[in-house]
Amino acid sequence: MQMALVQSKNRASEEALQVLGDKMDNLKKVTFKNSWEAHKYYVDGKFVEDGTLDHVWINGERQNLIASKVSVPYIDWGHSYTATSTHYFVDTQLLGVRVQIPLYDFISKTEVLAEPV
Repeated sequence: MQMALVQSKNRASEEALQVLGDKMDNLKKVTFKNSWEAHKYYVDGKFVEDGTLDHVWINGERQNLIASKVSVPYIDWGHSYTATSTHYFVDTQLLGVRVQIPLYDFISKTEVLAEPV
């Protein structure tokens, strides 16, 4: 009886790993462009509509995201402008403290993946 339970748990774990593996195979690279201080994100080269990403995979681990509208002032040829766009932040715990880290910081340093948009 106990052996059957262990085999059942192992089979369930293998099936869960297979589903996760299939999902990971379907993930695409996330890229980032800063256009006049307006952030633009792309998954597999396709533009991500504002606020549609809720999680990504960084180094094989699923990370939740927070989307926030951010306005950034800038000056071009003596004229002041403000760019407003959606910025994504990785929402995580660090030493027991909840922190939000800009997603673009990760994109520039490691591979960030997401499900196709």
